[in-house]
Amino acid sequence: MAALTADYDREILKILGSRIDSLVNDDAAAAHEPDKEVADDGDDDIRALDILSLTVASSQREGRPLRLVETFSTIKSLIFAGHDTTATLMSWVCYLLGTHLSIEEKVLKEIDSVLGSRTEPTLADLSALTHLGDVIKEALRLFPAAGSARIGPKGAKLCGYDVENVIVYVAPFVIHRVPSLWGADADVFRPERWSDDQINPDHFVPFSRGRADCLGQKFALLEGKTILATVYRQFVFRPVKEIRAKRALTLIPGEDCEMRVMKRS
Repeated sequence: MAALTADYDREILKILGSRIDSLVNDDAAAAHEPDKEVADDGDDDIRALDILSLTVASSQREGRPLRLVETFSTIKSLIFAGHDTTATLMSWVCYLLGTHLSIEEKVLKEIDSVLGSRTEPTLADLSALTHLGDVIKEALRLFPAAGSARIGPKGAKLCGYDVENVIVYVAPFVIHRVPSLWGADADVFRPERWSDDQINPDHFVPFSRGRADCLGQKFALLEGKTILATVYRQFVFRPVKEIRAKRALTLIPGEDCEMRVMKRS
């Protein structure tokens, strides 16, 4: 069964990769035809474009050729790397809110206040959902979806150890729970710390830090806000049982994250 699943996954990735290559090539062809320029005359048009079209529009505005290999890699990274991590983050947020009802109540009040009678948020709404943003960051702190690694450069030392050409793994799950960095309540789900406390950005590494940080981190936060605001406008979730984290490719719930879905009155 494992072999069959692996073969199936490889085939799906091959199909998706082929589809992305086709999309990029189509937009690249349009970029070189003057009568098929991607519309970019105004903020409203730009906001309506997808990531691929924005890449093409940017190359047109700057008068530079579209780098196909770079574009392929960027789009594939956003789709493949962003899928599991965002899904995992949504699971943890729903679980945490379902086990911390007073915090959930604040989130619901904020969503209702910002969205009013609407069921879907606008771009302006996302900026106004500040407490929801704190909830997402706190969930990422306690349950960061992915780790990262670096190869030590020439002459590099770490805590007295020679790490030249050594792969050094960064463990956000550990870093985010160190009391000396986050306080005595480092293991506690407290979204208010993001507005009440002075957070050192170097201590928060769910997207890594530096030149090789995650290229989709801003998109991921906006995507998370959009999904949660839309869903929690109408529903809430109640965990069926306690869930513990399990390290796989991402930091996933250790068993099925079963939830009772309840329609809001």
